[in-house]
Amino acid sequence: MLWLIIQICVTLFIGLLVVLYLQQLQKSKKILLPSPPLIPLLGHALEFGSTAQDIHNNILRLVSTYGKLFTIWVGPFNQYCIISDSDVTNKILSSTKLIEKSGDYDLIKPWLGDGLLISKGTKWFKRRKMLTPAFHFTILEQSINTFTEASDRFIENLKKHVNGDTFDVYPYVTLLGLDIICKTAMGIDLNVQTQPDSEYVTAVRDMCRIIFERVFSAVQQSDFIFYNLTANGKTFKNGLSILHSMTNKVIEERRQLLINDIKNNEVKDNGPEKTKDDISFGEKKEKMVFMDVLLKSTVDGKPLTNSDIQEEVDTFMFEGHDTVSSGISFTLYLLANHPEIQTRAFEEVRDICGDNLNDQPSLSDLNKMPYLEAIIKESMRLYPPVPVILRNLSEDLKLDNCVLPKHTRATIVIYCIHRNPEYFSDPESFKPERFLEETQNKNYFSYVPFSAGSRNCIGQKFAMYEMKSTLSKVLRHYELCSAGPEFDLKLAMAVILKSLNGVNIKVRPRIYK
Repeated sequence: MLWLIIQICVTLFIGLLVVLYLQQLQKSKKILLPSPPLIPLLGHALEFGSTAQDIHNNILRLVSTYGKLFTIWVGPFNQYCIISDSDVTNKILSSTKLIEKSGDYDLIKPWLGDGLLISKGTKWFKRRKMLTPAFHFTILEQSINTFTEASDRFIENLKKHVNGDTFDVYPYVTLLGLDIICKTAMGIDLNVQTQPDSEYVTAVRDMCRIIFERVFSAVQQSDFIFYNLTANGKTFKNGLSILHSMTNKVIEERRQLLINDIKNNEVKDNGPEKTKDDISFGEKKEKMVFMDVLLKSTVDGKPLTNSDIQEEVDTFMFEGHDTVSSGISFTLYLLANHPEIQTRAFEEVRDICGDNLNDQPSLSDLNKMPYLEAIIKESMRLYPPVPVILRNLSEDLKLDNCVLPKHTRATIVIYCIHRNPEYFSDPESFKPERFLEETQNKNYFSYVPFSAGSRNCIGQKFAMYEMKSTLSKVLRHYELCSAGPEFDLKLAMAVILKSLNGVNIKVRPRIYK
C-alpha cells in the first residue's frame, strides 16, 4: 500500500512538472520574441553563472546575442522581458498605469517598507505628491552648506593618499554620501567620515553589502533560509534593529522640537525674524530637513505616523547615499583616466571659484558649470548608478510585433541602452561634449540615469548639485591620476552599479599656475 502511494505521488509530481513546463513553453512561444533555449522548469537560470560578475557579463552576452528585446524565465513562474530598446522603454516609463515595481525589490522591503521606491497604487501617488515640495529650490539651496562641510571632510580624508600609491576611492565617497544624507534627511551629524566604524555606519554598510550579495544568491533568495540558516540573515536583522531604532529616535526628537517651536511661536511675537524654513532648537535656529517636511505633512488630512515617516526617511537614506556615491566614484575614475578633460573641468571651476580654496561655490555658481555637469551626465551614461529598472506589468502591453502579457517582469537594462551605438555614436568612449552639443541625442528615453516619466527619481536635482559641489571641490584641491593600464573595473549590475575590485585612482596636490 505504501509503495502504491509513493508511486502515485511520484507520478503526480512528474505530471505537475510536465504541465508547468508545457505552460512555460506555450507562454514563451505566444510572446513571439527571441529567447535562449529553455531548460524545463529551470528556465534560463543557468545562463547567468554563479557570481555577480558572471551575471553582469552574461546579461551583456545575451543582449548582444538576442537583441534589444527578448524573454527569459527564472524558474517555472517568473518571466522577464529584457529590454534595451528606447521605444519600448518609452512605452513603459511614460505610462501612468505601468508604474508598479516588480517583486524583485522585495529584498529591500524589510528595511525601506513601503517607501517611495517600492510603494504602488494610490499610496505611491499620494506620497509622491506630498514629497515633491521637499526638493523645492529653497531647500536645495539650504543643502549647499551641508555639501560643503561634508566635502571638506572628504578632502581631508584623501590627504593621506596624496603622492601615494593607488587606492580605492569608493569607501571614502560612500562615507561622504552617508554624511550628507544623515544631515539633510534627519538633521543629525554622526561624524560619519571621522568615525567610519560607528554602529550606525557599520549597520548601513552591512545592509547594503548583504542586499547586493542576496541579489546574486539563489540560496539566500529564500526568506526562511536567509533569516534562519545564514550569517548574513542574522547580521541583516541586527542591522535593521539599529537603523530603525535610530530613525525612530530622531523622529521623536524632531517631532517634539517642532511641537515646542509651534508653542514658542504662539507665545512670542518678538525676537529674531525667522523664516518658514527655520525651526528652533532652544536658542538655536536650524534649517528644515527632509524629516521636518514629513512631520509637517498630511495625507487625506491626517498627519503621517512614525512608521510612515520612517519608511520615507530610510528610503531617502538608502537611495540618496548609495546612488550618489556610485555616480561620484565613477566620475572621479573617468577624470583620472582622461587628464585633458579633467584640465578643462578644473579651468571652468577655477574661473568661477577663483584661487582661494576657502571660497565656497553657491547654488548659482554651480549652475554656471555646464562642462562639469556634462562630465557627470556622460559618466552616468557609461556607469548609470541604477543600471536596471524592473516593473511588473499590471496589464498587457501591446508592442509593434507582439504583446507582453500581464505579470511579465519588464526589465529595462539602462546600462545597455546607454551603450547602444544606435543612440550614441562611439558609445564606449568618454565624451562629455556630447551633452553640450545642440545636436545631441534627442531621444529622451535613450538616456535615463534617473529613470523617466512619473516614477523618475524625485531627488535628481539634489543629487546633481551634490555631485557638482563635491567634484568641484576635489578638482580645486587635487589632480586625479590613473591607477594605470593594469587596473580595470570589474562591474556588477544589481540595485546599484558596483565595481567588485574597487574604483582605484591616485591623487596629487593641485598646482596653481
